[in-house]
Amino acid sequence: MLLTTSRKPSQRTRSFSQRLSRIMGWRYVNRGKMSIRDVLIEASGPVALVSERHGNPSRITFLGDRGDERGYILFNPSFDIRGSERDSPAAGIRSCPPQLKGICRIMGLEVDPGASGSVWELREGEDYPWVMEFFDATGEPAGFKLLIRDFKAGE
Repeated sequence: MLLTTSRKPSQRTRSFSQRLSRIMGWRYVNRGKMSIRDVLIEASGPVALVSERHGNPSRITFLGDRGDERGYILFNPSFDIRGSERDSPAAGIRSCPPQLKGICRIMGLEVDPGASGSVWELREGEDYPWVMEFFDATGEPAGFKLLIRDFKAGE
């Protein structure tokens, strides 16, 4: 999958997008003046588009290879901008509640309760309906969370 941003993103959105692409093992492309059509041609496959609100990343829209919207995630980010340089691509996701299987599928994450190494964990939250948190290879929180407000994952 190719990950890019909306046009003229803030530095915080660019940092978030670059780190997410490293964690997910996705290719990141600076959008610049590219239209969505140009992005789809560059990707030659599915695209994840990060949009922002008030300078903060707030939505990831997933597009199919023909530009059709496959779904979205509305979230508040919680991440350390400096981030961990030890982020390695996620091996998968160790927990994903049944009502959230669409998020796992649309992001290309295989659910494996016994997964080790760098993994995601998707669970119900306290202040937000759901929390998607990344854990590093040592099993410690890596300081990267998506506090999910809403999502849609179509077919």
